[in-house]
Amino acid sequence: MAQMVAVEWTPGQAKTLTWPTQKSPAKGMKFTTEEFFDAVVQDSAQLQKIDLSRVYTLSWSSGGPPSYAIALRPKKPVAGSLIAMSVFHPKELDLSQAKGQSFYLYQSKEDVVTTFEHAEKSKAALLEAGGDVELKTYGGGHGWRAPFYTDLRAGLEWLDKKREAGNK
Repeated sequence: MAQMVAVEWTPGQAKTLTWPTQKSPAKGMKFTTEEFFDAVVQDSAQLQKIDLSRVYTLSWSSGGPPSYAIALRPKKPVAGSLIAMSVFHPKELDLSQAKGQSFYLYQSKEDVVTTFEHAEKSKAALLEAGGDVELKTYGGGHGWRAPFYTDLRAGLEWLDKKREAGNK
C-alpha cells in the first residue's frame, strides 16, 4: 500500500485544485498526478514484489477526479478504483477507456459537499461507456462514517472479483 500526498505547486493552489492532472493542470507543476501515480507504482515495485494486476486506487473527495483520470488511460494501470464522496467531471476524462474498468463508488445521499448527483452521473456515464460500476451508499454526509472499514473491505473485494472475472 502506498499513500500519495498532494503537492502544492503554488501557494494556495490546493484550495481550488488539490490534485492537478493532465487535463486539469496547475500553474508551475512539474508533473501530473497521473505521472506521480506511475512513479509511486514503479518505485514500490522496485522496493517490494507486487502483483501489478492487483493495483487499485482508493480515493476520496478531491482525490476522485485524478483516480478517474488514472483509470481511464489507454495503458490501464489499475485493476479497479474505489472512489468515495467525490465530484465527477466527465469533460476532463476519456470515457472511451472505461470498457473493462471497474469502479466502486461510495457516496452519501446526505453529502452537501460532493452531492449524490455526482455519483449517479458517474455511474451512468461509466456504465454507458462499458465500465463496471457498483454504487454503495452510506448515511451521514461527507466524510468517513461507520461502518466504513466494512464497506471499504466489501468494495475492494468487489473490485478483486471483477479483476478475477476479467482474467478468465
